Amino acid sequence: MKATKLFGWIFALGSIFSVNSHAQTLPFAGTIQYRISYSSDIIPSEQLAQSPQVASLRINATKAIFSMGEEKTLADAETKTVYSLINLSQLGLGKYRIESTEADLNDAMPQDLTLEATGNTKEIFGYKAQEMQCQTKLQGATVEMKIWCVADFCDPFLIHASQAGVPGLEGRFPLEYTIATPDISMTFSVHKLNPEEVNPKYFNIPASYKSSTKEKMAADIQEVMQAMQGMGM
Repeated sequence: MKATKLFGWIFALGSIFSVNSHAQTLPFAGTIQYRISYSSDIIPSEQLAQSPQVASLRINATKAIFSMGEEKTLADAETKTVYSLINLSQLGLGKYRIESTEADLNDAMPQDLTLEATGNTKEIFGYKAQEMQCQTKLQGATVEMKIWCVADFCDPFLIHASQAGVPGLEGRFPLEYTIATPDISMTFSVHKLNPEEVNPKYFNIPASYKSSTKEKMAADIQEVMQAMQGMGM
């Protein structure tokens, strides 16, 4: 849940056969649509209902872009760069583009991460997915993930476009997954999977997203929050 680090199921039988007849083609290129479900003992259901309920992932040979609400994450396997695109216009802060190199990503990897294969498998739209269980800590809180991943699904670097992009998956792409913290659990379940040629325009970064850093964005948000508090909001 990168934005908060501040942070159907039934098809006609013929359609299923049509999807599965193409789904085994690797590497994958096309569009994946997810449904997002939430569970929390402390966050009101009304608030959870206002959170994004769908997400999408578009992939071609060298790029992948994940879109959820006002957040997008673009991974470029050619330049080994990940772009976090965050729209904070509702706070009056505009749109941020934060670039991370492969070295940055490696440096940011948690040191206490554990990853274990359970041996369980299931089919997801014709792909045989393996279950992995992951545990780590984020800002002192335990984060657990159950990841259903597919080997050789796409260029290994494109895993960084996913919200469950963790080290140790060894080229296996996280296709469906659950991310659980002490406060909330989020599950991304595949709703549609369409092998297709993706229009290159989806991988373009609009000029309205201005280059920044995580530190600068956090400072800007803190300044706005303090100003709102000062106005009694």
